Amino acid sequence: MKDERHLERVTTGMFSKVTESERDNNWLVEMSQGLQKEEAENSDNEYKSINPPVKNKKKDLKQRRKQREHSKLLSAIQMAKKAKKKITDIHNLRNMMQEIKKQTDKAEILKSKRLKKKEYTQLEPKRLARRKFESEEIEFNAPRDISGNLRTVKKEGSILLDRFKSFERRNILRPSSKSNSKKGKFKKFTKSDHKDDWKTTVARPSLS
Repeated sequence: MKDERHLERVTTGMFSKVTESERDNNWLVEMSQGLQKEEAENSDNEYKSINPPVKNKKKDLKQRRKQREHSKLLSAIQMAKKAKKKITDIHNLRNMMQEIKKQTDKAEILKSKRLKKKEYTQLEPKRLARRKFESEEIEFNAPRDISGNLRTVKKEGSILLDRFKSFERRNILRPSSKSNSKKGKFKKFTKSDHKDDWKTTVARPSLS
């Protein structure tokens, strides 16, 4: 009997009988014991401003006047900078226009020179041979050589040479040069049968 009472006291007597609703409430209380502490710690870790809160103070008339003057000064400085930039841009534009005009004039001069050279080369006779065409100098009579009578006028030039040069200029004939044929030097010698030995053979016959 003594052992049974002890066992009942240890097992059944130590635990009180509770209903299901009380048991659920106790479980919720036990489960939510650490939540309040964590929420308090999280609220402590939130960002807090060091500076004091800013109060919207109204400016007096003096402060407003200074603010207006400062804004006017800033706008005047900005306008002066814009005007200076415009003047600089206009100056740079003038320099650019002058440089463009110089380049254009130079290009026009070179173009006109090329056109003149092209026209001149088109008028020149084409090169048909190694030798280039060379025009003859115009031959004319000086005023002192001209007289009233045609018979006494000195003749200048050659019609045949003029026609020949005209053919060369019109590329009918290729240009030619004057051929100066050098004459060979004659070597004088006496033949053996014409030697001057008559004095020994004819005038003084040999004594034989």
